[in-house]
Amino acid sequence: MVRFKEIWALVTTVVAGGAVAIGSLCLLYECVVTGSYPEDLTLGQGMALTFLFIGLSLVCAAYWAGVTSMGLVLMRWPMEALSFFRDKAPPHAVAYLAADFRVMWSFPIWVMAALAIIVSVLFDWSWQRLVIYSCIVVTQGFIGGMLLMIRRRRQFDDTGIHLSKLAVRHPEHNPQRLRKVTHMIFVFWAVAPFVFGQNQSGFVRAAFKVAQVRKDHAVVHLARPWDSRLSGAGLTQGESFLGPGYVRFDDVTVRMRGLGVRVVLEVPSGKPEPRFVSVPKQLIEIE
Repeated sequence: MVRFKEIWALVTTVVAGGAVAIGSLCLLYECVVTGSYPEDLTLGQGMALTFLFIGLSLVCAAYWAGVTSMGLVLMRWPMEALSFFRDKAPPHAVAYLAADFRVMWSFPIWVMAALAIIVSVLFDWSWQRLVIYSCIVVTQGFIGGMLLMIRRRRQFDDTGIHLSKLAVRHPEHNPQRLRKVTHMIFVFWAVAPFVFGQNQSGFVRAAFKVAQVRKDHAVVHLARPWDSRLSGAGLTQGESFLGPGYVRFDDVTVRMRGLGVRVVLEVPSGKPEPRFVSVPKQLIEIE
């Protein structure tokens, strides 16, 4: 029991430290982009770093599960087609044994693939991005099928059946080396969608949304005379329910809120890069 408590304490410490570290990196990235650092960050507001970590983890997990599930569904029959070449495979080859690819069409995989397709329809795809992500999907499905084949091979090796004869006839077959190669393939399978995908900064933006630190298409009520900074950017003013001392603006992107004593707003600048306005949080109300 004491040993379990020690392990649990170590795990919670590592997870908490990792959450703060990754959340801090997300915050640092956003500060570099916006050119504004949250001043007077309190301990309670620092909990947002943990929420950023949770948001980033959820977004990355959903993205990986989406592209991988679509790949598994797409590559099920191509992997089954490899059985036609199994007769030509040597006994030490991974493809020598028949693997069960039915899991690639299991119900949870189909559900995740369907959800991924529905979500992907909402994005504006260019031909370049479509080709890149199609390659990622196919690669994820092929690697997933390969891991199933390797798993079947390792299960056979663990039984010890004909292991001595196989080692004599095919000394190049090394179960220990196959185990190491499996680990490397699995790591590549886990990180490939993030390395080769485009717009990695989108994960940080999505994490900020999940953590409720960022809000798109927001309605803000800004105290005078700070409204001139948004009016000068071309945003349309409106009457605020807070009284004549405030001005209403619709469809505003709130890049950072709840951290420090200021709120960072994104406004158009007439250039590809937007302009950012930092406003004291006591002078702004966000619906």
